Amino acid sequence: MPAPSASGTDHALPDFVIAGAQKCGTSSLYAWMIQHPRILPARRKEVHFFDLNYDRGGDWYHTHFPTRSELDRDRALTGESTPYYMFHPHGFTRMAAMLPRARIIMLLRDPVQRAVSHYLQAVRKGIEALPPGEALGREDVRISREFERMAADPDYNSVDVQKRSYRHRGCYAAQIRRCLEHFPRNQVLVVKSEELFAAPAATLRRMFAFLDLEACTPADLSARNVADDGGTGAVSLEVVNELRAYFAHHNRDLSALLQGDFSWP
Repeated sequence: MPAPSASGTDHALPDFVIAGAQKCGTSSLYAWMIQHPRILPARRKEVHFFDLNYDRGGDWYHTHFPTRSELDRDRALTGESTPYYMFHPHGFTRMAAMLPRARIIMLLRDPVQRAVSHYLQAVRKGIEALPPGEALGREDVRISREFERMAADPDYNSVDVQKRSYRHRGCYAAQIRRCLEHFPRNQVLVVKSEELFAAPAATLRRMFAFLDLEACTPADLSARNVADDGGTGAVSLEVVNELRAYFAHHNRDLSALLQGDFSWP
């Protein structure tokens, strides 16, 4: 599907996109970043344009951002944060067509912790009825063909791919490779969630520098959207160990790709 038209509007397009990953702290990161005096927020944090709302067109996407005159007045940038972009098979292709100069930020959490957190959220929301071991064991059956269908048909969306992709979303290297097929490496910043939450002020300085903004320490560094995150203690040690084994080679692949330590203990 070609990129939809984005003409005939005074609203800007985003300078940066936090593309993922889900359950890795993107809500906190976005809330902290928009406290910078030279970042104006989108109308809502998750616009879901390049995944679920692409058929609405570029003018619809524009309306979620400040006007160009507002940005010029404050010498400001704007951006959004939709974690599904990173995992969606067409997310980065569509993004590159409309936002070729955008800076892309990806936040990566220990994939075992991320998978458990995702599963628990699905249970709380009534999306998942299976116990953790069975849900994870059935994931390939639920996801693989659906993901292939989405890749082949840009108009098709799958609830299973979006909502029950507990392990698949933690296979970060494959998703980052898709991004790097469309964006040069100097437009992509990948940060560990653990680093962000251990040293938020220092990590934010790094992110603002990536956006060519001066350093700023937000006044409110309280975490967002974490109250119901039960951690790996909410599932059996057997499930945790199976996940550790599953992600081991994916983490090695990621470390080699990004030339850094993404082994996670």
